[in-house]
Amino acid sequence: MDRGDLPRFFTILEQLLAEKPLAIETVVAIEKMLRQAGLTNEADILSRNLPRPFAFQNQPIILVLFYASIGEVDWLLPVLCKLKEIHPEFAIVALIHPIIQQKLVEASFHFARLQSVAHVLPCSETNPLARIDTNNIVLFLRSDDPDVALHRELRNQIHSNIEVVFPSGTAIITRRTDDLAEIARYYANSSTDTQIGYQSLRKAHQLWLTTSPELEPMALQFSTPDRIVHAGCTRYDPWWIDESLHDPALTNSREMIFSNSASRRILLITRGPHRLYHKTEDYQFVMRQLADLIATLPDTVTIIKPHPRQDQAELEHWFDAVPKNKWMMSHLSLTQLASLTDGVISMFSSGVMDALAVGVPVVEYYRYPQDGQVLEFRQLADGRRGSIYEALGLVANAGDIETLSKIVSGWNRTTHQIPEAVMANYRLVTGIPEGSAERTARILSDKIISKALPTK
Repeated sequence: MDRGDLPRFFTILEQLLAEKPLAIETVVAIEKMLRQAGLTNEADILSRNLPRPFAFQNQPIILVLFYASIGEVDWLLPVLCKLKEIHPEFAIVALIHPIIQQKLVEASFHFARLQSVAHVLPCSETNPLARIDTNNIVLFLRSDDPDVALHRELRNQIHSNIEVVFPSGTAIITRRTDDLAEIARYYANSSTDTQIGYQSLRKAHQLWLTTSPELEPMALQFSTPDRIVHAGCTRYDPWWIDESLHDPALTNSREMIFSNSASRRILLITRGPHRLYHKTEDYQFVMRQLADLIATLPDTVTIIKPHPRQDQAELEHWFDAVPKNKWMMSHLSLTQLASLTDGVISMFSSGVMDALAVGVPVVEYYRYPQDGQVLEFRQLADGRRGSIYEALGLVANAGDIETLSKIVSGWNRTTHQIPEAVMANYRLVTGIPEGSAERTARILSDKIISKALPTK
């Protein structure tokens, strides 16, 4: 479609509207088509002026906001699936940031499952709730990131006492033994906007979902014990992992084909340079060594999973000299990718738990800065600086490339053995993931939804 087609297009549209109101999904599809054709101004005009009857007029609505990272979808999607089973008559409406939606399309399993249970709407437009009868909203789910203007805008349009905070991912920031005063000082040094955002979040929510009492100190900064719920890490619910590993799209994927092309398969989880998390010189040092290792390991292929906010073109440049049949990039989920391999090399990442969730050995390879500016970087018992994941006994940092090479050379398809002590630590921090998705859904149904539903 181009601008020359618009007069006839709008004539047809007027005829359709004269017969009956357009469904909300049709309105979204029309706007998307206009934007894809480069007709952004026309799409904006349509969005503002097209008559929009309330969608889901006779349905209770569960409203979800996915705004900051794809990790939010990873954590909450299993719960949404269970909520839909418990309340099939409800409409789940997911407002999603365009960048997250783009990442989701690449993670095909998650995108397909989200579309199967929820109506996905863009949150980038003005007044995203204009299409919804807000009186029908019985639950508002949002992540534990600080409030931004959109959170406050949504909150002003819906009932009070229905807001629930869920984790923005599986990253571990604090542990039970941490000093609460020290954590408070850490957040007190954050930006003014961040502090204001957390202040309004602290007042507004009814429940704060987290995985395990072992990780509670962060939640205590912004919530109170009576509102904190430990329901387990839903992303690692065995039911959900089984669903993702038996996804037909994975079975027929290029990742599956690639992983079967050599006798040893490795997953590399990367993280780009960052002024606090990964200094440029440390990043470059680690990448040079990893590229050399991948190039020289015999009969070995490596799948590379970039951090969601990493520059993929820059990352690929490090492997220019490595034969193309020895590596590939992928954006499938970490549990799916780990399941295709014999071992995982991880930079600083919660991906170490994804490997453990599917029973695959994992090792860190990373240079940690010696300053204390990152809460998740810890002073270890032997005096080294390391990750909170190593401090919790979930993984060890190889330390040097010779040690890493020796570890990796011992991986093969028959040696997926993880020490029981490591798995015990995994179960401790993931808070009994078995049944956690349904457990969380029922908590939300009993504590929030049942009170928000109109009495008959």
